[in-house]
Amino acid sequence: LHTLTDDYGVFSFPDVKVGGLLPVVITKDGFLKRRVDLKPTARTDLELVSENSVALSAVAAGDALVPGSGYLFGQLVSLTGESLDGFTVEVNGLGQMHTVYADTNGAPARALTATSTRGQFMILNVPAGTYHVTILDALGKERAPHIIQVGQHEGLVRKFSMGRQSFIRGRLLNAAATNAPVDGATVQILGSQKTAVSDAKGQFILGPLYVDCATLNYLQADKSGFYRNRIDYACSTDDSVRDSYIFPATYVDGTATDAATPLSAATGVVMGHVGYKGSIKVQLWGPEEMNPDSAGRGKDFYFDGDGLLNSGRNRTSPNGNFVILDAPDGLSYMQAFSADGRTLSFWPIYTSPSTVNVYVQ
Repeated sequence: LHTLTDDYGVFSFPDVKVGGLLPVVITKDGFLKRRVDLKPTARTDLELVSENSVALSAVAAGDALVPGSGYLFGQLVSLTGESLDGFTVEVNGLGQMHTVYADTNGAPARALTATSTRGQFMILNVPAGTYHVTILDALGKERAPHIIQVGQHEGLVRKFSMGRQSFIRGRLLNAAATNAPVDGATVQILGSQKTAVSDAKGQFILGPLYVDCATLNYLQADKSGFYRNRIDYACSTDDSVRDSYIFPATYVDGTATDAATPLSAATGVVMGHVGYKGSIKVQLWGPEEMNPDSAGRGKDFYFDGDGLLNSGRNRTSPNGNFVILDAPDGLSYMQAFSADGRTLSFWPIYTSPSTVNVYVQ
């Protein structure tokens, strides 16, 4: 699908119906491209970064621009939207690249070591990839972690909320052993250093920690005999204990054997369930794929009603269970579509090597 903005910069896709998020890529001469996930029913104001702005920022920061690289312009804000002064930003995996903070006039100031009253920062020459952003206060205490995806020659402009402080209460259950509790597992929110350990009942209390409930979050569980399991985390409005199902390594290994697809240390696995009526196909698409081919990312397999993997199936049975092997490192989009080709949902998912993402739709 393609469309153009009008004289007021407004655009829409009136005939698109999709559950979840709609990824949109915006391009214009003289600007870095912008990829954004839109909610179909909500209007969103977007900002683009001009080539001239990036060039001026590079001069002010004393850095030479790398052709085709990305640019991150962020602002740290409180829950109520006020700029955060005196905070620092760390982005994993950026090597020698460094964060440049904006002064009170909004100009890059290489001498600053933390945000000014504007709360703004920028990072030049970002290679395409998925990154964790960590916000630290003046005492080095972390605020809400964030996950970002920066594409080739993309200008990413966004606000990073410090999040709300809370506790996460949950229970880990073995998905392959009739809901048996998983004890001794180390649990954390992806990107946060704070951890908890599950008890004999599989229960844990994680916190206090800061979480931005308006963005993508994952709960991770590590335990001997299990691959790292990663579960979508949505904030709760109460203090109830939430069950999370994780898969042991023997089950995942057996699934890969049944699919005749050896596991690789360089890729991940998605163990999933969809609750739609009818037979559903699921696939992963890359964030840079404007016109993805029919192969998708990774290899999708489906289970029969008796729970056994059937490598001859290309859609779900009534139990709705599936697995995707060889899932690449980084952000992808999980698409579920019906037998007549209608997209039922489109949702971002962050997969990593030797990690099992537990996906329930």
